Amino acid sequence: MIPDGDEKARARVGASAGLGLKFNINTKWTIDVEARGAIAPSIFGNISSHRKAEGTGMLTAGVSYIFGGKKFIPVSKIDEDAVNAEINRYRSELAQAQADLANCKNALANAKPEVKEVTKEVEVAGPRAIFFKIGSARLDDYGKVNIELAAKILKANPDKKYKVAGYADKATGSASWNQKLSEKRAQVVYDALIAQG
Repeated sequence: MIPDGDEKARARVGASAGLGLKFNINTKWTIDVEARGAIAPSIFGNISSHRKAEGTGMLTAGVSYIFGGKKFIPVSKIDEDAVNAEINRYRSELAQAQADLANCKNALANAKPEVKEVTKEVEVAGPRAIFFKIGSARLDDYGKVNIELAAKILKANPDKKYKVAGYADKATGSASWNQKLSEKRAQVVYDALIAQG
């Protein structure tokens, strides 16, 4: 409803909520019951000095007749005993599997490892390491003794091949410095072995 002289149209927005129930008496007859409430702004708007909103409520009841009746499809019956028996069987199998697992864990925890003692003779080629002071490629007296022992072993086994390799501690120098130092140490050991004959 638009008052005279008011060219703007207005819309009223309200809310409605309800609850409906249907009771099947048999395949042809049903009873219907519905309760509903609504609230909306007053049609009088600001003209009225009273309430600015209107509320309505309604309750309806009725009966319905379905010609030919409803064709109900009954739910298939379930053999509850068979279902429960199957569930119990699965529970039993699960309990048995858990018991087997626990037994295996206990057996592993309590098992004593089998220790086999193996004795093997290894031919020792004598002192293999010549040690140097940090940052040095000079042989000390201890290193010279090891060179003499290694030279005796080399002379006693002329058919064997030996490798001379130099190393340096990577924590005490740069990579390039350590590479040069390693090569110099290997050369010092090689020269000392050659000098021993």
